Amino acid sequence: MKLGDTHTQGDMQKGAWPLFLLILFYASFFLKPVSLTGVDGDLGRHLRSGELFFTHFAPATANRFSYTYPDHRIVDHHWGAGVLFYLVYALGGFLLLHIFSVGISLLTFLIFFKAARKQSSFEIAFFVESGSMAEAPPGYLPYKIIFWIVVLLLAFGFIFNGIRRKRFVLREWIIAVTFGVLAYLKVRTLAFFGFLCAPILSVNLCPLVKDKHIRPAFIYLLAVLIAAVYVTQFKNEMHWNVFDLGVKKGTFDSIRFFKDAKLKGPIFNNFKSGGLLIFSLFPQEKVFVDQRLEAYPPELHDKRNYLRESAWRKWDQEYHFNVIFFAVPFKKSLEAEFLTARLRDPEWAIVYADETALVLVRNNEANGEVIRKYHLE
Repeated sequence: MKLGDTHTQGDMQKGAWPLFLLILFYASFFLKPVSLTGVDGDLGRHLRSGELFFTHFAPATANRFSYTYPDHRIVDHHWGAGVLFYLVYALGGFLLLHIFSVGISLLTFLIFFKAARKQSSFEIAFFVESGSMAEAPPGYLPYKIIFWIVVLLLAFGFIFNGIRRKRFVLREWIIAVTFGVLAYLKVRTLAFFGFLCAPILSVNLCPLVKDKHIRPAFIYLLAVLIAAVYVTQFKNEMHWNVFDLGVKKGTFDSIRFFKDAKLKGPIFNNFKSGGLLIFSLFPQEKVFVDQRLEAYPPELHDKRNYLRESAWRKWDQEYHFNVIFFAVPFKKSLEAEFLTARLRDPEWAIVYADETALVLVRNNEANGEVIRKYHLE
């Protein structure tokens, strides 16, 4: 008899409330407004890519959103997501798109929870899926620590079952190793690693939990894992407008200013503002850089070298920037150093600032009226 065959209707009713609370907590990770910068920075570009797909009926093969490397060859591996997102957005705007995203996330969570529960028990599936949240939602989690805890649990479960139960399932090893390596190399693949490993963890940890010598260590590790998820998520998310849908208030204020002031490029923008600018200003304006590592040569993205003074001077000589547009807040010292230097530079004048963006224009005759009207001391 399989472990999953022992569940009764009473077990399911007993676990209904904990599961409901787990789903509610998981949903709260995504019920925060979208900003189109930072973590959400890819969304604006996805929407514009999806819209352009219906013009050419083919994925992009070049960097059409940037004026710096427009001929740089790319493989648009997420064109399908762009098409789907655009269709949902066209039907109901950002509100429907946000609801759709939350729904897909919850459905994915429930599918893997069911798979984990089928292979073990409700309690184990509950704890494992709680821990897998650390891999799924974007944000500020200490994902490296949690990643290694999950890897440790996987390895321990594999070794224990191999020695004690003579159990070796090749597909489980392939999935764990493949997505473990991908998660280690690329943060964006952590979600796949967390979800796919949940059923594997459940089936391998089930006999461990029943072992009286190993049970305390197992509970301790899971407690650390779950505590890390709960504490860091609430610490970093609750000061946002969690339990809200749609676009974050003020997201497009800087774009509205850009258009009302009739500003013109070339725009020198930071990494995280690319998606917002692409969504709002393309094709009239293109960006200097955005969050696609594959769309630019490594020397541009590496350690944000484009923000160093020597690199900036070289780029400015080549393109003669007219506007500097930076999304805020940012934690990178290079961005702060760069903006501090520009604010002290008489060649540039700051004309707009709020909690989402800073806008500077070149101090010249063409921008004279804008500077006289909007200059901030």
